Amino acid sequence: MEFSVLCTTGLKQSQATLVNISFTGALFESSVIVPPPGAIVKVELIDRQDEKPTSVIGRVVRYTPRGFAIEFISISARLQQLIEELE
Repeated sequence: MEFSVLCTTGLKQSQATLVNISFTGALFESSVIVPPPGAIVKVELIDRQDEKPTSVIGRVVRYTPRGFAIEFISISARLQQLIEELE
């Protein structure tokens, strides 16, 4: 399953690549948007098969040389289902 990812923090919006996802958070690669630690980020995952967007809000908890990781603040039933399908 592949996703298009759109990250929004403040007024900035950018595409990112989903590297890893779990029930508690996700890791993204992005050369354009790297929000500061503690920033609240809205992430929109768009399933490329059915094109239905799933939004999640998270807090930036870690940086990598290529991107950042967020911890989910809340998780929807739809996102839980998608993560289960990936396992």
